[in-house]
Amino acid sequence: MEGHTQWMSDDGDDDIDGDEDGGDDGGDDDNEGDGEDAPHDNGEEVEEDGAHVDGDQEGREEHAADEDMSRNTPLTAAVQDRHVQELLLSNTSTDPKIAGRRKAKLDQLEVDSRTPLYDAARGTEESRLRYALDIMEMKAKHKWTDTSVDELFGYLKIHFPKDNTCAGSLQEAKKIVCPLDLPHQKYHACISDCVIYRNEHANLDTCPQCGESRYKRGTRKSPRKVVWYFPLTPRLQRYFVDPKEAKLMRWHAERKEAVMRDVERVENPVLTHPSDASQWKTLDDEYYEEFGKEPRNIRLGASTDGLNPFGNQSSKHSTWPVFVWMYNLPPWLCLKKKYIHMSMLIQGPTQPGSDINLYLELLKEELVTLWEEGTETWDAYGQETFRMKAALLTTVQDYLGYGYIACQVCHGHKACVRCMEKTPFLQLGKDPGSSKTVYMRHRMWLPKNDPWRKRGDLFNGKDEVEGPPPRRSGEEIDTLLKNWKDCPPAGKIKIQKRKKGDKRKEPGPLLGVWKRRSVFWDLPYWKVLGTPHSLDVMHITKNVCESLLGTVLNMPERTKDGSKARHDLMALDIRKELHFAQDDQETEEEETDGRKRKRVAKQRETPRPSCFTLNPDELEQFFKCLLEVKFPLGYAGLIRRWLDPTKKIFSGMKSHDCHVMMTQILPVAIRGIMEPHVRATLTDLCNVFDVITRKSITVKKLGRLQEEIVTILCEMEMYFPPAFFDIMVHLLVHIVDDIEDLGPAFLHNMMALERMNGFIKGYVRNRAHPDGSIVQGFLTEECISFCKNYLNEDDPRPVGLPANKHLGRFEGVGHNAGRRELDADQDDRRTDFNRAHLVALQHMNEVEPWVDQHINMIKSRADKPMTEQEVFRAHNSSFASWFKDQIDANPPPMASVVDKMILALSCGPAPNLMTYQKYDINGYTFSTEERDKRSDYQNSGVTMESYTGEEKKRYYGRIEEIWELDYVGEKLPMFRVRWATDVTKEDAYVTTMRLPPKSKTKNPTAQNEPWVLAKHVEQCFFITDPSRPSRVVVDALQHCFSWSHADRATGKRATTVLAELAKNGNPPKPSPTGPCSPVPTPFTEVDLLAASVAEEVVNVIVEGGAVPVLVCHLKVPPTEAAAGEEHQPRPFEHEVEKGAAFALGLLAVKLAMSSSADPNEDVDGSSQRKLDEHYRLMVSDQLEDLPGSDDESSEEGDDEMDNDGEDERAAADETTDSGVAGGSSDTTTEAKRKRKQRRPNRVGTTRDIITAVDAKTGIPTEPKHVAKGYGLQLGAILRDVVDVNETKLRTKKKQHLQAQLLARLHARYEFPVEYRNEDTKDNIVNRRALSKFSKNLSGYKTMLRGMLGDNETWEEIQRHFPRMTLEQYNKFLENEELEYTKRQSTWGKELADKNIGHHNLGCRGFEGKQPVWDKEDQAYINAGLEPPFAKYKDPLFRAYLRSRYHRELAGKRVTKPDVVVGVELVADAKVMALEKAVLAEQAAAESAGSSSQTSTGKVPWDTPFIRGLNTVKARPLLDKPHRVPGAGGGRKLADYGLDVPASKESRQAQKDREHEALLKKVADLETTMEQRVSAEVQQRVSAEVQQRVSAEVASKVDDAVATRVNEIIPDLVLSMKNYFAGGQKGPMPVISLGASNSDNRPPTRHAQCTPNLVTPPAGNVGAREHSSDLAGPQY
Repeated sequence: MEGHTQWMSDDGDDDIDGDEDGGDDGGDDDNEGDGEDAPHDNGEEVEEDGAHVDGDQEGREEHAADEDMSRNTPLTAAVQDRHVQELLLSNTSTDPKIAGRRKAKLDQLEVDSRTPLYDAARGTEESRLRYALDIMEMKAKHKWTDTSVDELFGYLKIHFPKDNTCAGSLQEAKKIVCPLDLPHQKYHACISDCVIYRNEHANLDTCPQCGESRYKRGTRKSPRKVVWYFPLTPRLQRYFVDPKEAKLMRWHAERKEAVMRDVERVENPVLTHPSDASQWKTLDDEYYEEFGKEPRNIRLGASTDGLNPFGNQSSKHSTWPVFVWMYNLPPWLCLKKKYIHMSMLIQGPTQPGSDINLYLELLKEELVTLWEEGTETWDAYGQETFRMKAALLTTVQDYLGYGYIACQVCHGHKACVRCMEKTPFLQLGKDPGSSKTVYMRHRMWLPKNDPWRKRGDLFNGKDEVEGPPPRRSGEEIDTLLKNWKDCPPAGKIKIQKRKKGDKRKEPGPLLGVWKRRSVFWDLPYWKVLGTPHSLDVMHITKNVCESLLGTVLNMPERTKDGSKARHDLMALDIRKELHFAQDDQETEEEETDGRKRKRVAKQRETPRPSCFTLNPDELEQFFKCLLEVKFPLGYAGLIRRWLDPTKKIFSGMKSHDCHVMMTQILPVAIRGIMEPHVRATLTDLCNVFDVITRKSITVKKLGRLQEEIVTILCEMEMYFPPAFFDIMVHLLVHIVDDIEDLGPAFLHNMMALERMNGFIKGYVRNRAHPDGSIVQGFLTEECISFCKNYLNEDDPRPVGLPANKHLGRFEGVGHNAGRRELDADQDDRRTDFNRAHLVALQHMNEVEPWVDQHINMIKSRADKPMTEQEVFRAHNSSFASWFKDQIDANPPPMASVVDKMILALSCGPAPNLMTYQKYDINGYTFSTEERDKRSDYQNSGVTMESYTGEEKKRYYGRIEEIWELDYVGEKLPMFRVRWATDVTKEDAYVTTMRLPPKSKTKNPTAQNEPWVLAKHVEQCFFITDPSRPSRVVVDALQHCFSWSHADRATGKRATTVLAELAKNGNPPKPSPTGPCSPVPTPFTEVDLLAASVAEEVVNVIVEGGAVPVLVCHLKVPPTEAAAGEEHQPRPFEHEVEKGAAFALGLLAVKLAMSSSADPNEDVDGSSQRKLDEHYRLMVSDQLEDLPGSDDESSEEGDDEMDNDGEDERAAADETTDSGVAGGSSDTTTEAKRKRKQRRPNRVGTTRDIITAVDAKTGIPTEPKHVAKGYGLQLGAILRDVVDVNETKLRTKKKQHLQAQLLARLHARYEFPVEYRNEDTKDNIVNRRALSKFSKNLSGYKTMLRGMLGDNETWEEIQRHFPRMTLEQYNKFLENEELEYTKRQSTWGKELADKNIGHHNLGCRGFEGKQPVWDKEDQAYINAGLEPPFAKYKDPLFRAYLRSRYHRELAGKRVTKPDVVVGVELVADAKVMALEKAVLAEQAAAESAGSSSQTSTGKVPWDTPFIRGLNTVKARPLLDKPHRVPGAGGGRKLADYGLDVPASKESRQAQKDREHEALLKKVADLETTMEQRVSAEVQQRVSAEVQQRVSAEVASKVDDAVATRVNEIIPDLVLSMKNYFAGGQKGPMPVISLGASNSDNRPPTRHAQCTPNLVTPPAGNVGAREHSSDLAGPQY
């Protein structure tokens, strides 16, 4: 089965051509049979002729004369290279006859390399061999058919000079170059992929497993299936023969040395190549001596995938190539066509499936040889021989191919090839459910203490307690597979027929994961690889993109949120707000067989919209945005090819289309639609795909990226149905591991390999034998590629590498289309011409010394100091002429190209210039904006970085004109650019800007420098922002302020559109409750009006800049008509002005409606004040005579605006009519309850910029209109993020909530640089915000309790608080019934009853109110009146009392500080009682001889004011102040004149002291720990031993006493008898238990019957001794 890749075989046997496998390389219909009928040259013919001879040529002329034989061209040198010859002959067959013919052909090749084409070509490099190679190269590059090339050879043969030696046909050309090919091997295989007929099966005619025949039916033995194998070793050796390629093979080692010298790269490693990743380093470290030490050893990658060679979807033919490439090369070359080798081709028409391991045995065997033995290889770059080894680093394939090659299960319950048997699957129920296996539970990858782990109600209904599945190591897997006794071998297994009744099951996969053992586990190094098979990012991106778009667009065939998905939610009992709303509906009665059916209740299922579902208007906006997108030429395909705007579906997206959609288009297309939280998650998901496909990424960023992916997947689990989470979505959690092990994802994905499949599919010329055509075409191109690349050192278009279409055009070449010649002196073109010339001079590096010289000269000659603008104005006006004079006076020596350029620039450009509509430069194709309008592509976008003063900025714009200036033959292209204005980086992903209309720019840079050098710009493209629809209208209105008919008509239309937007804006979409949206509820008229303006319309109009433009159109436009035309009728007179006034009025009214739900209940005019303030802020710079625009009222409005939840309630209390002064608090509360609840504030959709912050309080101060609403936004953010049932936000356990709140705060506002962090310790803004958040949470609960007290329904509450879910509401009701809550409520009410009056301070307290009070006092003085509160000397008491008095005039509240005449001060009874009590205390203090403002007791806070306050509140004076009443705004006791002891320390110092004491205590414990532990152990051991011994001794004593008593009973009875018989004289005899009273020896039994009678001694000495005896040894 061995042979060489020769177009005419050596031994006459068909290697490739012929009916059995190959086919013709032609492809014409009339030549399909050439593969079978083509004549064959046999070996005898070659040997006899000794050369390749034409049929009409008898022999050669004496071209082999000495002079010809002495010709030495690069081609001849290459053929004579000893190492090249050894490489070509090293794999020749062992048959001496065939080897001899091979050597003869190689000798003839050397002759052909010297033979000129004809006599006139002698002495040149045009030889017979080069001529054949050049034609064959063009055939391979341009995919010419065999017939066309054959005719070309014949034509050139005829028209070349007579007696030429060139090949006359394709067959003859193939014979000339055939010695340069490399070997291949062809094997027969079983049609069922059971065995390969080699080794022990080489001579079989039938398969030993399935019994299928090896050959087709017929007389000729033609195999039924063939596999071609192309050995790697000679192909790898061929690279080292070429010095250029040999140098590239060690690129990774040279780069590593450069990186190690870069300190920054060492400290912050960046992954740009597989050599930077961990798997490469592990392989080198484990096998350093035998492999890693030699940098020329090759690291390989492999891949396989099926292809349809016919390109017809109806055909099921599947051919499987196996590709191998090298990772030693630079990353920009690794996966180029030139370096991807087809190592194997498995013939179709059926795919091998898991049996592909049978064929991979061929590759594995050679890889084992290359690893263990290596091969001697000549290194042309190092000029030495070394032993080359190779290792397979990883394999790349789609997910199905992953299962085939790795022999792993890739579907079902253990489908994840990384989680393996620990795959977190969820089996959904059958009908009516989706019956899918989904992979959720991504909370497993969250930290153990993450709160989401315990929120099963937001996910799958269960808490998550498990950690991520452990990753099995290669050694562990290798051990498992080696010990698997029932492991099936490669190929199909012969199925044994089982006897009847045999119920034994076939052996299943090992652990449910491995179907068999992959052949690559036989590689010695395979077990040390962390990621031997990589995940394909390309297919993951494509699948996720299609699933996401199908679900979001609700496409019937692709959505994952259909009726079955909703049944899944019902079965899991989660997200009840998305369950079907079932309505009973009865069917009509029908007659069947004369009988009537009964009415059967049928349930109709009504799906509810999800939080990600787009309504029809949003769908229209989404598709409109996509259809308007235009890409630069070559960036991506046309979007409209795969979009159907009518049906609102997409189809046919390619992999690259999905990549561009996910990374570039989708984040912009969803702006302004969908729920904000879902949109933010999808935007983050798109950013993840963008990051993982970058060509370099830092290791630090990978760590953060993994956390982001886990968070995104968890958020998507909350929003999307379970059916969405197929295996492709789950694999995202493992992508980062692949990048860490293998480097950037673009080096191990299928993009380049799918493209390679397309290349080899183009080799098919004979559709009867597609596989043979592929082999023949691949080997042809492989041979030609080596020859041409080896010979042509500087070939700009090498075979196998992509040709840059801009090659040779980097310096700038214009396209003929749209090319015109212009005269600079016509059509008022001279000004632009001079400006372009000036820009060219100023931006050429060669002219920079003269630029500096001219500026210095201007400064030195100035009479007085000049500003920078004056200097540059003078420079621009005179530099061109001055530069020309300087060069004319001192011409350069013309010794270099720079000198010639300087002289040409000084002469100025020729007045005749060329203009283009399309221009190639810098590797881009640029075009003008006018041409883009007629094209499907957008090539007019440009961007560049430039310095404005000392600041470097990036500018964006679109090309208006392209000029090519001619400087004495030197062409200099220039672009006239319309620069964008209002460039804003809104977030990490999106930068927005405004492109003004043509010739109406307002950017200063654009006015001064519309011209730029073409070589300084880069290309970009723009997408219309769908979230800013009014910008186009505003732009139209902004540039039509004149009396022309067209402009007036445009202005009228624009004002009408703005008025309609303000009046009839669409209502906002319901905000989500938790993860998903609730059921839409009907809006009332007031709600609809307020909501539609505040959120959806007014913000858009105002942000678009409409208010200043409308104000401008209130004035009369300037008159541009001639004097005789001034009295002519003016178009649309007064109509534009009326329209502008009407639109402004609507905006003002809508803003008032957004701040108050019911304007009729505006008792004190607060809503009108807010309206005036909003209106004044919008138009203050345009109309100075509008009411409410004076400074005093604005400051008063700022101070009296309520900025947090508590102040909102205080303002509500103030606006209620409580009757006369001194009214009770109950009356006020009742009035407050009767007042309708206003709509709560919403979080703004734009990001406001805060320029100044009070460093003491952390409250923003500038700009005032932003600072005014800061507190309201804090409350809105709190309600969006935090559950109403949360408590104690400032504890450490709630740090996750604190982080979320601060993240939302910084997303809403852009603070000064020093406050742009989320630090809660040193950042006063964050500390203040957290304090406000905590207070707002209390206010949130109070507002909800008030609504419950008014008996409002859940629907009303839910409309008021859209973020609140039904579960949260029910939990709140449950908490309200708890005893603890009731006690807290009672305690709060008791405290509220003790409150004294209602203050009117606002959010900034006394500090913010003091300027207003100062104005009031000054107004009293100016009116000749004494300030009413000047009589109170105590500043604390004066401020406290004044904040609770209200000023009234004729029964109405007065807020303006300048109104003082006739004003009456009103307060309630408690405030007046406090005043009396404090005055009494002051009088008592004065009578006692102490100051009324200082302490009256021993403590500094014992003042008359605090005593009076405690008297009214009926509480004793505290020993410690805890809180100073009325001390707001960060005030301290010292600020109010109170004496503070000098020894008082702050709480922080006390904490530090306690912390130091604790550390000291810990250190002391560590020092004495060993001693203390030893003593404790000894004490415990002694106690335990003592207890055990005591128990044992007591038991022994009991036994001894019992035994002794039994022994002495007879003696005792006898002694007692004698005692009584003796008259009871003397002491009573006592029997001793021991032998002696003085001896401590153990008692002995006496043999005598006479008892041992003793007399008890006095005292208890004997008792102690006996006790000592019985107690045993003492411990």
